[in-house]
Amino acid sequence: MKKILIVGSTGNIGSALVNKLTKHSDYKPVETRRNNLKKDHEYFDFSKKININFSKYSHLVIAAGITKIKECEDNEAFSYKVNVSSTIKLIKNAQDQNCYIIFLSSNNVFDGKYPNYKFNDETCPNNVYGKHKVLVEEYLQTNNFNNSCVLRLTKVLKSQNNSFIEKWEEDANNLGYFNVLKNYLFSPISLDDVTNSILECIKFKKNGIFQKGGTSELSYLDYAKEYYKNKPDMLKKIKITDEKNETRYGSLTTKLPSSI
Repeated sequence: MKKILIVGSTGNIGSALVNKLTKHSDYKPVETRRNNLKKDHEYFDFSKKININFSKYSHLVIAAGITKIKECEDNEAFSYKVNVSSTIKLIKNAQDQNCYIIFLSSNNVFDGKYPNYKFNDETCPNNVYGKHKVLVEEYLQTNNFNNSCVLRLTKVLKSQNNSFIEKWEEDANNLGYFNVLKNYLFSPISLDDVTNSILECIKFKKNGIFQKGGTSELSYLDYAKEYYKNKPDMLKKIKITDEKNETRYGSLTTKLPSSI
């Protein structure tokens, strides 16, 4: 049985992956924690020295970091420390002990001017979060890339408690309206889509850049109208906005290890 170390196991993707791997007879997921450690947990903190014996693990899945775009913009130095320098330090430690690395990246490595970016398109990020993802991708591609892969993801939707919907509803309650962009599009994927894609990377253990995008792309406005179609009071509170008066896409062309 292969042991899979998951950094970020308490997050949405990490916890869903733990649940997926727990049901799989070939793999044993091992979680990382900063506190409340249990017997099988590994201690890990981005700000502390790494004392993990990676030789015990066949794979390392990096699903941790600062993921909110605005937080990265507002705290660029801290975002760099966590999302770049500390992440690369983690990668180096795992590489030195021959542990295969799966680094989760994002469609934000592209500027969104076009739909359906391909895995080999030149990266062109226009926000701090995307720029920091690119830096780690570039490090991997120039350092022992034969024992690692990058998996880029589009917008991941949970079955409930999605942060942008919570913000809509908070604004609707407090302001009496909520802003919805009509010219920003996204290509949603589910947590199950994500964990199945990671499982492919684990199974095939191929190097390269892989991508998982949704089967469709829609605007946040269209999504809001569909989401609240049975809540007319919420539909009335939609305030349509058109930021920068240009369309911004959020889709990727899917490419996974099984398609090679």
